This record gives sequence, structure tokens and C-alpha cells, in this order.
Amino acid sequence: MGNATIDPRRAHTDDIQTLEQLNRGYVQAAEASDVRWFDEHLAPCFMASNPDGSLADRAGFLDRIGRPSPSTNMAPVDTRVRVVGDVGIVDSGFRYTKPDGQEGVGHYTDVYAFGEGRWQCISAHFALRPSPPQSGATRTAEITAGAAGPADHATLADLNDHYIRSVRESDVRWFDANLAPEFANGNSDGSFSDRAAFLAFIGKPSALANLRAEDVRIQVVGDIGIIHARTAYTKPDGQPGAGRYTDIWWQADGRWRCVSAHVTRG
Repeated sequence: MGNATIDPRRAHTDDIQTLEQLNRGYVQAAEASDVRWFDEHLAPCFMASNPDGSLADRAGFLDRIGRPSPSTNMAPVDTRVRVVGDVGIVDSGFRYTKPDGQEGVGHYTDVYAFGEGRWQCISAHFALRPSPPQSGATRTAEITAGAAGPADHATLADLNDHYIRSVRESDVRWFDANLAPEFANGNSDGSFSDRAAFLAFIGKPSALANLRAEDVRIQVVGDIGIIHARTAYTKPDGQPGAGRYTDIWWQADGRWRCVSAHVTRG
């Protein structure tokens, strides 16, 4: 694979506007169970991390979308769009009306890749607040498209191992060396942190013990690396905990840097 270099033209206003339009279309299509819209705009490698801890591939996601949504009045809130090379990242909160008429809230990170003259969604990670039990944590999906080659797989697997280790050990130096300037993290409480805030958080001792990654799925699309995985850990009260995360890496100037992360904890 060739190494990308930062192309400032990719960050034109037109790209931001296109991604904002795609984001609105995504939310409207989800509420309307519009399978046709998703079939047109999801890349073959698409995977979705769901609020219950499950991971769905493109086919599984389309199957779920085809069923009527029990939620109504879905609307994005405080949406932020970033473009890093050929990666488009949409971080947003959202609100909706539950079947019982109560208001619900959540947050998501959708990631798009630019190729062949268009943006396609390659990853979605969405969560509800409060987070529901991770009852679907063992439901996973095999990679059917975008499988990483041996060299990229080994590099990204090593970076993933160090990422988890560095969270455990509050290793700010490792993150400072491996996070892109544009990095943002979707936190389990529904907030989003920029690079500086994330590093400040990592510098504090972790409240979790025995943090480890499981069911790691690694994909590569052009110069974009996608990692979906489960987490297992021990909570401060000694009870077992589970969650899921999606990390997005971008290869430029001969190395991989993390540009986005989203974490769910049950």
C-alpha cells in the first residue's frame, strides 16, 4: 500500500457540506427504515457497533434497518465534522422519542472514506445514554471486505495492543506519539474530547482494572485502518464490566496515527 500525504484540498468546504448532508440523510434513513439509502451509501466493508455491544456487518445492518424503527423524531445534536486526508469523521449527539413517549439521547461516530469520487460510510459506532447492558457483546461479525494484508494487520494489531496497555498504565507519552493532531474521542458518558482533553484524562490513573481487548476486528481501506473490538474489565466495585470500541487510524508520511476513537461501556 502506498503512503498518503495530507492533501489540504480534501478539507474544502464542499467536503464538509457533503458530509453534513450525508449525516442528515443517515439519520432520516434510519428512522424511515430506508434500506435503499443505506445500500447506496455504505461501503462493502461497513461495520456497525451497536448500543448492546454487538457488532454487525453490512448485511446484518441492512437487515436490521429493514425492520420498522420503534423510535421516532430522531435528530442529530451538536454535530461536528472533520476531514483528515481521505477520512471524513462525523461526531454527534442525537435525541429521539422512545416507544413509551419519553425522550432518549445518545451519541455516535460515523466514519466515511473518499474514493472513486465519492464518500461512503465505512464504520458506525452509536451508543445510548444511559448505556444499556452489553447483552449482545458476544454477537459479532466476520470481516467480509476490507481484510488487512499481513503487514498492515501486524502493525495495527501491535498499535491496538499498545493502545489498550497505555490506557491501563496511563501512558501519556505513547498516546502523544501516536495520536494525530485532529484526534477526537467519543467518551462513554456521551461527551467528546479533543486530543488535549484526552491526554489530560489518560494522565489520571484509570478507575478500571484488568482492561483487555477481545474479538478484535481489523480492516484496511486504502490508507484507513479500522479496528472494532470488545473490552472486558473490572469495575471499581469489583464487578465485571464489558464494552466496545472503534478506533480509526490513518496512514500518512510513512506511519499510522489514530484520528478517531469511540468507546461504549456497559
